[in-house]
Amino acid sequence: MASDKGITLIVLQHGLWGVQSHMNYIETKLKDTLDSERVVILNSDVNEAKYTYDGVDICGQRLAVKIQNHVKLLQDKNKIVDRFIIIGYSLGGLIARYCIGVLGKAGFFDSIEPTLFVTFATPHLGSHRGDASAFSKVYNFVSGRFLSRTGEQLQMRDRFNDKGHPLLVVMTDPEREFYTYLAKFKTRRTYANAINDRTVPYWTSALDKVNYFASLKNLEVSVDTQYTSIVTAIDKRDPTEPSKRQLEKRKKKKTFSRAKLIRVAIVALSPLLPILVLIALSYIGVQGLVSRLRVSRLLASAALVVENNNHTLQHQHQSEDSLMSTVGDHPDAQHILLDHKHHDNDENALLMDALDATNEPPEDASPAEMRQTKDVQWESLYNIKPSPDVEPADSLGLTDDQHTMRDRLLKLEWQRVLVFIKGFNAHGSIVCRQKRFENSGGRALVQHFVDSVQDMCF
Repeated sequence: MASDKGITLIVLQHGLWGVQSHMNYIETKLKDTLDSERVVILNSDVNEAKYTYDGVDICGQRLAVKIQNHVKLLQDKNKIVDRFIIIGYSLGGLIARYCIGVLGKAGFFDSIEPTLFVTFATPHLGSHRGDASAFSKVYNFVSGRFLSRTGEQLQMRDRFNDKGHPLLVVMTDPEREFYTYLAKFKTRRTYANAINDRTVPYWTSALDKVNYFASLKNLEVSVDTQYTSIVTAIDKRDPTEPSKRQLEKRKKKKTFSRAKLIRVAIVALSPLLPILVLIALSYIGVQGLVSRLRVSRLLASAALVVENNNHTLQHQHQSEDSLMSTVGDHPDAQHILLDHKHHDNDENALLMDALDATNEPPEDASPAEMRQTKDVQWESLYNIKPSPDVEPADSLGLTDDQHTMRDRLLKLEWQRVLVFIKGFNAHGSIVCRQKRFENSGGRALVQHFVDSVQDMCF
């Protein structure tokens, strides 16, 4: 389908509370590496900040409209898009999955090849945590009730279609457009943080039903020499042999490392953490209420546009699934989706700072024995499985819906990449979201992604 003269469109979608600049590092690396005559990069700005509260479906519709409009603009300049790559970070991966269903249903892929679908730290199985810890209970409650429709969908508390199924379950239905067009991509890949990501745990981004990384003291993790945060093997460490870290401690005096400095700072500021959390929750709660009002007006206005066009729609009796599907077919309703402006990026940055301050990794965040392996082929970096003697360290308590989603998604072929980033917040580092989250692990991972795109497509 693709021609030598065609344009490859690469779309970037940030995550919850995010802004366009969060994907700037990846965008810059892609531009520095790829041929600007053959590649166009669209770093989306239609779902920034508080608008990510509005729901995966509405955000996906917005992104689809943005992409369609951008392709038309390129056509007006005699630049014909014939290949399509989409990258989603965190919530952005779910938005991307919904978006490609909307695009596919509209005939977008009739003339454009769906080439590569990639997610970074995306909660493909939702964010509901089934273990009995106090943290998980608080997390489920707050994210499910304070984050408007998006939180309900991540916790699978919504009822999206007439059968009462949550949106994320509907998106894995093999009969639905979200799944069928995901299946059409030549390559699907997910990068999953194994450690230091308390926002999107390993299992939900890696499409796993167990967690091998909850306790790391008995693990020996091998990583690639070139892409030094990508896991190549997971083995059980021999407890009778001293680890490399223990040997180093015997040879060196204790140093005041950056990690220790961070821990000291956290302890010193710990009296302020409840205040920061209260501020964050207050802001989230207010914006959640505003989002519900905004969504209600948006859907009512869009439905009215559609009703005026066909004179038959009874939108007050429609499910969200049916209404969103109908809205996507009408240009006038699409304009309503994009009829918003962003004036709150500074406020959003303060919110993310407060939430990042609460994202301290556990004390044994990176104690696993680390070894580097020799340069390996692309395929040997994907779908790594622990050796048979490594036992799961955590019981996840996945729901029936989560098992269903996982089983369906794994019927498709995925490149699952396990990521081992040493750092305070691997969730920010996995895409080098901001300067303070840039580290060697994040940079190596992004380089792997960029190199693989160049190797695969150009």
